Amino acid sequence: PSLRRMWLKLAVIAAIFIGFARGASLATAEARLTNCTVADGFQALSCLMRLSDFGTKIDELDMEDKSQIAEFKDSCDSLSNCFASLNCDAPDPAAKNAIVSIRNYCDAVIYVANDFAECSEKLELKNSTCFDDWTPFPEEIDLVTDPKKKEKINQEACENFFGKDNCLEKEIKEICGDQDWYGFRDHFISISNLVLKCDFSHML
Repeated sequence: PSLRRMWLKLAVIAAIFIGFARGASLATAEARLTNCTVADGFQALSCLMRLSDFGTKIDELDMEDKSQIAEFKDSCDSLSNCFASLNCDAPDPAAKNAIVSIRNYCDAVIYVANDFAECSEKLELKNSTCFDDWTPFPEEIDLVTDPKKKEKINQEACENFFGKDNCLEKEIKEICGDQDWYGFRDHFISISNLVLKCDFSHML
């Protein structure tokens, strides 16, 4: 199917949810250490409930349905605004970082569905092995508890984030052009830190 059934691995959402769950300790046991109120705590929990609904929307999202993409964008905006409206400082910076993460994730999904759709179809028509086999976020990384194994998986995932030997850059540039590659690269680098710890400075 077109758009590769949406390659943004949904494990990313789990990473975002963990970040918010940590930050949502606002107005609970740690609230006495901040200027948070009980109302802020309820607001944070309300945002978490929206986040759950957001995950469901992603699970059911048809990347080829423009009306669904528009609704998804509205959901993104609503979720970002919910967390941004909290009136106190979270004891955990993960809460603040997660607001940026959700925005980056939303932007990436919308970019793939709209601006990159034509290029995606061209890559699929070419039956690009690099594109077909691309899995930027290894599912097993969240299951591994051994730090050394986790670091090894992270390192390999970073080295192959854009395919073996960075093959996606070559494929996208040749088939779609430089601008499509730059847009694709920038959007996926912006969400890579949700799951991985990579240094992409050499690519920018």
